Amino acid sequence: MKIIIGIDPGKNTGVAIFKLGLNLELLKTFNLRCNEYEIETYINILDEEIKPYLDGISNLEIGYTAIEDQYSGKNADSFKKIIISRCFLESWFYNNYGVFCNKIYPKTWQSWLGINPRTKRAGVKKQAQLYAKTHYPNIKINQDVADAVIIGLCGFHKKYKQFKYQR
Repeated sequence: MKIIIGIDPGKNTGVAIFKLGLNLELLKTFNLRCNEYEIETYINILDEEIKPYLDGISNLEIGYTAIEDQYSGKNADSFKKIIISRCFLESWFYNNYGVFCNKIYPKTWQSWLGINPRTKRAGVKKQAQLYAKTHYPNIKINQDVADAVIIGLCGFHKKYKQFKYQR
């Protein structure tokens, strides 16, 4: 089974796993919470939550992995924590599955979703959640998972341009 993965890194990391077919079927979402940015804690959470799920998929083929990249902003401490989280995730996926994570900037997925570039952060998050809940009503979706869903869909669209995903 070929899958697409979308990741929103951070203290609360959202992960969305899709099955690639005629349409993208959202198989599973994860909301990983890590209060510490210690590598052992973070790796243990990934090993306990995501690895068993992915290892349980027969004929697993990861077609594309998209992870949100960050611009350097005003809050250096927050930026540092997100980058650390992203690095842990990228190395974990490479070490466990031999895949590279493709970076997607926030403005890229927001533009793909049709969000006005001047929209404030709260408005962006609200629109992403609304989109994810509308398209995947059977999945519990919070802010981090909604972002991961959109990042995965945007990555899919960028990678497989021959498919037109219904926005």
